[in-house]
Amino acid sequence: MKYSDLRNKEKSIIMKNNYRYWKLDALDESGYFVIFQGFLEDDKLKKISGNALKLYIYLGINSSNFEGVIWHSNKKISKYFGKSERTIRGWMKELEDMNLIKRMRLEYNGNVFTYLQPYRYKLDYKAISEMNYIQGYLFLDEVGGIYIKGDHIIIPILRSMYIEIFNEVDNKWEKGKIQIRRYDSEIVNEEGVDKKIKYIFQTFDGLLSKNINKKDKLKARVYIE
Repeated sequence: MKYSDLRNKEKSIIMKNNYRYWKLDALDESGYFVIFQGFLEDDKLKKISGNALKLYIYLGINSSNFEGVIWHSNKKISKYFGKSERTIRGWMKELEDMNLIKRMRLEYNGNVFTYLQPYRYKLDYKAISEMNYIQGYLFLDEVGGIYIKGDHIIIPILRSMYIEIFNEVDNKWEKGKIQIRRYDSEIVNEEGVDKKIKYIFQTFDGLLSKNINKKDKLKARVYIE
């Protein structure tokens, strides 16, 4: 019997089996890039531009499966997309601002490597269903990413995100945003932290400004919309 003569229910079984075998073979035989459902639930898919998403998929497919490292230069990437290197740098910056990637040199005047950054793979609705904010401590990872780490969840801090820091001196919560300062230096210190990036918490009234250091354990919270 021809495929065109089959009923839709029979066709659906064939299509599902074809996809199943294709996926199993692809995972065994080729490089792959997984986008978890947290990318949708955390509104990253809603906020990311189409061009940055294309670049993100390109980087993911060309990264090492378990370490997320890409060594393609902007020149190589620009040639693939048929765009200028300046355009590619703009797409890269958007991905960095969303904490989806981190770029750095491992040695002076060395090649720039791109590192895919983890994000919430699934929202823990049970953990946050009874509160209207997520609370934890600010921390910096080994490559300079900044996050709030709670008991059940880890979320990246974005420049557009309003957060509160607990002021232990005045025993109160201070509202503000994280400011990012970038420097021309490409030096990486012994801990692997890119020194060209500095994070500063700034209150809306400007009365409090505090550097975010890896050694500090600052209590912070962000509100759920």
